[in-house]
Amino acid sequence: MIWTLFRYKWKRIMKQPALFFAILFFPFLFIGCFLYLIAQSMDNSTEKINVGIVDEDQTFETKTLANQLQNEDSLSNVLHMFALQKEQAIEELDNSRLTAVIYIPEGFTSDLRSGENTPITVRTNNENLFSSNMVKMLLNSGAKYISAAQSGINTLYDLYIKHLPSDENPQRVLQQMIVNYTLFALNRNDLFEMEQVESGAKAGWEYHGVIAYLLTSLLMSALLLQIFTHREEEAGIEERLRTFNIPSFTIVWSELMFYTVFLYVNAGFLNLLIYVVVDSEWLLHGYHFITWFFICLILAIVLCILEWFLPNQTTRTNIYLLLTLLGLFISGVWIPVLYLPVWIKHVLFFSPFHHMYQAFVTIISDDENPFRHWIFLTALVLILAAVLLTKIVRRERKDGYVSFSFK
Repeated sequence: MIWTLFRYKWKRIMKQPALFFAILFFPFLFIGCFLYLIAQSMDNSTEKINVGIVDEDQTFETKTLANQLQNEDSLSNVLHMFALQKEQAIEELDNSRLTAVIYIPEGFTSDLRSGENTPITVRTNNENLFSSNMVKMLLNSGAKYISAAQSGINTLYDLYIKHLPSDENPQRVLQQMIVNYTLFALNRNDLFEMEQVESGAKAGWEYHGVIAYLLTSLLMSALLLQIFTHREEEAGIEERLRTFNIPSFTIVWSELMFYTVFLYVNAGFLNLLIYVVVDSEWLLHGYHFITWFFICLILAIVLCILEWFLPNQTTRTNIYLLLTLLGLFISGVWIPVLYLPVWIKHVLFFSPFHHMYQAFVTIISDDENPFRHWIFLTALVLILAAVLLTKIVRRERKDGYVSFSFK
């Protein structure tokens, strides 16, 4: 009888192909179009930040520094840097045509060679706080390499150069090391530290977006599936089934099978579509589909729980949206946890969405099975199943063998 009810539900939706494909692909396409419009808007509105460089020292080292700042890959993607005279730079900055000016003071090289770390001054335009702070953040990382070079020179001098005999010309060795260390720091074409974000970007921002996109699309498809396939007249069908001594367990099992299979098929189609676009092998990984099975099973049980506990469709929809949207937001699925309040990290372990996301990240980054996250998802399945089973048992005890249920 479970199989019969499952086929009945499946045939009913297959007889409405427009509804079938709408549930499968509408959230995916709608969210995709929305994200595309946002991306296009950001691309069209984003301009490079103008930054002037004033070199008052005009030595080989400072020219190397200015050239490095202008050609460094990370900076050139965000900043448009060019050399100016001091008076012209001040005028451009005051007229807001420049966001910042980098001043290399006179005597910078000689101070560096004598062991004095003279700072490079950065003056910003306070009328554009966002761009000014971005310039400070970017240049601060680059400045760390100059300080590191100076520290290396001082260490080398204390441990080696100052102990050299005078006939080996320690001053010449010191100057040579200053040039070598400084040029090494300036000419590495990678002024910025590249860090893996703890949560969110560990798998890379592209894959982070793909995971968030797929999860959100499937969650919204699950909601549409529940809205358009659960009908009020099914209550009458349930009463007629009970006249044939078909218990609630059979009805629930058929619903659970239907939701799980439909959502798993949905997830498979969405993964194939994304694979065609980004051509990422992890989308077809076996561990990947096992994780999707856990997700679909959890969603199916949640939909059944909502149906059996909340007869009102509006209430079910509102609670589902509240739980899913809030869960996606605080679990690092939409926004990496690094950018969320610190207290959220203390509750992440209890968030199923976090474990769903981290399971995919483990597959992508470590190329191994996310067993730890599967254990959590399995435990969640058992807990949700116990809640649903308890409701059914209480329902059966209440109704007994009566041919209709008490509302």
